[in-house]
Amino acid sequence: MAQVGFFFNLLGFILSLFVFGLSIYGAKRGDKNYLKAAFIGAIVIFVFVIISSTILTLAFVQHRFEIEYVSNYSSTDLPFFYLLTSFWAGQSGSLLFWLFLISMCSVLFIYFHRDDELSPWAFSIIMLVQSFFFLLIIIPANPFRELGFTPVEGQGLNPLLQNIGMVFHPPTVFIGFAFFTIPFAFAISSLLNNDFSNKWVAKTRKWALIAWLFLGIGNVLGAIWAYVELGWGGYWAWDPVENASLFPWLTATAFLHSMSIYEKKNTLKIWSYFLIFTTFILCIFGTFLTRSGILSSVHAFPENPIGKYFLIFMALLVIYLIVLIANRYSKLSGNEIETYFSREGSFAITNWLFLAFTFVVFWGTLLPLLTGTTGEDQLTVSKEFFYAFTSPLAFSLIFLMGVCPYLIWGRFNYDKLKRNLKLIFFITVLVVLPSSLFWAKNIFGFFGFIIGSFTFVSLIYLLYKDSSAHSSASGKSFLSSLLSIFKKDRRKYGGLIAHLGVTLMFIGIVGSTLYPQDIQQELLPNEYIQISDVTLKYIDIETRKGINFETIGVRMSLYEKNKFKGMITPSMAFYKNPETQTAEVAIKWGIFRDIYVALSSIDDNDRAVIVVTVNPLTSWLWIGSIILFGGTIFALWPGRNKDVIRKDNKRKKSR
Repeated sequence: MAQVGFFFNLLGFILSLFVFGLSIYGAKRGDKNYLKAAFIGAIVIFVFVIISSTILTLAFVQHRFEIEYVSNYSSTDLPFFYLLTSFWAGQSGSLLFWLFLISMCSVLFIYFHRDDELSPWAFSIIMLVQSFFFLLIIIPANPFRELGFTPVEGQGLNPLLQNIGMVFHPPTVFIGFAFFTIPFAFAISSLLNNDFSNKWVAKTRKWALIAWLFLGIGNVLGAIWAYVELGWGGYWAWDPVENASLFPWLTATAFLHSMSIYEKKNTLKIWSYFLIFTTFILCIFGTFLTRSGILSSVHAFPENPIGKYFLIFMALLVIYLIVLIANRYSKLSGNEIETYFSREGSFAITNWLFLAFTFVVFWGTLLPLLTGTTGEDQLTVSKEFFYAFTSPLAFSLIFLMGVCPYLIWGRFNYDKLKRNLKLIFFITVLVVLPSSLFWAKNIFGFFGFIIGSFTFVSLIYLLYKDSSAHSSASGKSFLSSLLSIFKKDRRKYGGLIAHLGVTLMFIGIVGSTLYPQDIQQELLPNEYIQISDVTLKYIDIETRKGINFETIGVRMSLYEKNKFKGMITPSMAFYKNPETQTAEVAIKWGIFRDIYVALSSIDDNDRAVIVVTVNPLTSWLWIGSIILFGGTIFALWPGRNKDVIRKDNKRKKSR
């Protein structure tokens, strides 16, 4: 089985190199026959990858422990559900999964773009990236490497990975990483073709949005996973692996804003190229960071030689991109921004802020590496460092989000801006000042709520103005007009919905970061623990036996303002293979606050150490993310107007 899986990967690597060469030759000669042959080759490669991926999956299901990767990440007592997710639990399998996604991207590219002018060179770039990942899985990260003997039992799957998050979080992140290959390839193709129009941007937009969407969903799912699994009461610890998927998401967000202006106003042209190149390289860099073992992390893999391959690939890529842009720099200027108090000027400032945000997170993540400390002596950067430097940037971005819609293109109109924002500021003050009486005094929290509320009101007011204007012009009701403008311009109003979601996420982050309350206390049965208006009574011990674990928990009755709200049971799970214990937290979810209860320890006398955290507005982060991603999907969804245009074009061609 192992030999067959490796054979298909090796065959895929050889064919991938051949297809790469064939596509370059066809692109240089402008011969579509060579390109068609390369397309067929890419489809065959995808079939090879499907076969090798299926073989690895079967190896897990059949407990083929003679394969090192299967032995390291599974066991006979592992539930079937997690046997399947073990595929991407380790380094080799996750790289094979990434290769599968890139191969799928190549097939999707063929289906949607086989006749495009920019497709020959773009396809070559995709095949180059695919060849690199084939190289990784046949030499340093071979998932089919055999041990030379067959262990009686596997080492099992890390209990922290035995969570529903394992099903969705890694795949969505990898889909995001892989799909950025297509806009990256189109950007290079446009430079190689000396086509500096916005054609590549138009072809790239949906792919970039899809990649950004999946990567964003992956980050949020990872935050939820950390919140319910790790037991420390938070959802983001600025861990290197968390940051690794945040880097490209930040630069990709800047790219989406930049390409919008490039497409409409032929401005920020060089920014668009720079940001998509940076985003793709950061996708590769994030994988290098987490899989080379150079940084300590609760998620990272052990130190291994794969990092050298990533470093060489990234170095060659960066050098090539610098030379490519340098040779064409004079043609990439685009239209100049006359004033930064204009709509396009605000987009440029947004780019600077996102890059500054990325740099701060990048610097804080790499500081241990730059100081040369390793292992137990490795220097770590506290959460306070990240909060101190990213907070002003986040506040500025949210505020700019509320101001930007009221700026105009090309020039600054102070009177119009003042007229619009005066009412918005007035409503914001009316909303925030009364609510501030219910919160602990915190100047940063107060300003955070002011800025978040201002932007939320600003976006709602914009929606109200647009709908009212349409209602006056058409004679329709306000609600009918609201539905009409949404259908008419999905891109604009999908973006507006997404920004509303971001604003709610921001308010949720401010509340849950600056206003949490926590207490830790030893309890015996029938004793109480109290924090704020929350009271928990220790009732008794509860045990449970699962397929490959046992839990011991403390059953507790929960009271809020002396009213009984139900029973919760924080517990600890004990795994034999591998021998590990994990916290199984109990959470009472709420719109305005979560009550988060963790069992820290319990002794033979039933004395338990309980940690209770009251997290305000955490749910707003999850609700806001749903709105954010829902708005993105709405913007991506094909509209009826486009279908009509396509039908009209077909009729014209038939005539």
